[in-house]
Amino acid sequence: EALVGVKNWIMDILRKRDDAYKFYSGEATGREAFDKLSWEDYAAIRLLDYIDNAGREFKDPNLRGEKAISNPIKLIWLAVTSYG
Repeated sequence: EALVGVKNWIMDILRKRDDAYKFYSGEATGREAFDKLSWEDYAAIRLLDYIDNAGREFKDPNLRGEKAISNPIKLIWLAVTSYG
């Protein structure tokens, strides 16, 4: 539920930033499109990448091939709420 809320919030922001939205959606690619992005755009796109890939399983060579599940947003949430 939190992932959906964060994704909706970020997508609302990206839709107002045409170059960033086109880059994220794949409508614009390459170095020229990338150079049009601001650091805020990079951050928003990176967060969306985290959300889009949450829950994916990978064989982790550091765990001797055991599966690791990617969910960085959850890890950030746990770090923030557990701190203090």
